[in-house]
Amino acid sequence: MESKEAHLQEQQERFGEGDSYVIHDVLPTELAAEAYELVRTTVQWDQMLHKGGSVPRLIAVQGEQNVATLVKDVQTEQSQILYAPLYRHPADEQLACHAYSAIVARIAAVLNADPRLTAGGRTRLNHVLVQHYRDGRDLITEHADKTLDVFPGSVVVNLSLGATRHLTLRTKDKRAVTARGITQEQRLAQRVELPHNSVFVLGLETNRCWVHGIRPARVQCGESDGGRISLTFRAIHTYETTDGRFLFGGGADSTAPAVDAGSVILPNGAKYSLQPVIRNDEEAADRLYKAFSTENKSSKLTAPEIYRSGFNVI
Repeated sequence: MESKEAHLQEQQERFGEGDSYVIHDVLPTELAAEAYELVRTTVQWDQMLHKGGSVPRLIAVQGEQNVATLVKDVQTEQSQILYAPLYRHPADEQLACHAYSAIVARIAAVLNADPRLTAGGRTRLNHVLVQHYRDGRDLITEHADKTLDVFPGSVVVNLSLGATRHLTLRTKDKRAVTARGITQEQRLAQRVELPHNSVFVLGLETNRCWVHGIRPARVQCGESDGGRISLTFRAIHTYETTDGRFLFGGGADSTAPAVDAGSVILPNGAKYSLQPVIRNDEEAADRLYKAFSTENKSSKLTAPEIYRSGFNVI
């Protein structure tokens, strides 16, 4: 017998490569009614700079913070170290990842309990990029999500609160389209409505082949262009120690020489070598930016082909 979750998912309109869809009314009624104002008024908002200018929206970064065992000598020296998920994307400086605020933690718990969003519990959403589109003028240009630090096989989960906006999907490459017997090469586009308390699930195959963005809202005279808050949750498998000195995990450079910083053992038993964070290295940052640019443009290359051995630069 088909499960309720599978049936609900099949009822959703499919987008992109068919692995992306919208789910409505995800949060319970009481939580949905208060979530927008609580996030707006309690989250610590920052301005993110890109190429020297502020992006046209407010940003906050939060994630699950956990304690790992730090091992330098298995027999004689063990201690504990605090770490948080690290999601890197184009910015002049990566914003600090704060611990989940109370309202975001409540939202994360609901989403992590939904098997449609976490691959049946095999991946856990542990990081969120919160963005406040203050009115209809705020936007985000078309881009592909950066998958350097994203757990392979997971999905990107974008929860919308507040005013309805529309997400535009556009293929990276031109595709053959036949109309009235004439075949032409063009980029395909789709428009996705994102009302309050809806989730857009972005599959990684769609992310490989399409870019997405939020354009300015078209507001008629006298209409409201109220604010929207999006919470983009991801399953991240790269981590940074909260003192900012080290990183480890899936997106770290697997070919970097060993250092005497030791290793960490996570609560799930996974063990990783610590790698020093690279900062203020223009050459290393340029290589990472070029990889980000490649992911924006290429629908042929996979994440391992784009990012190869990983990066230690933040």
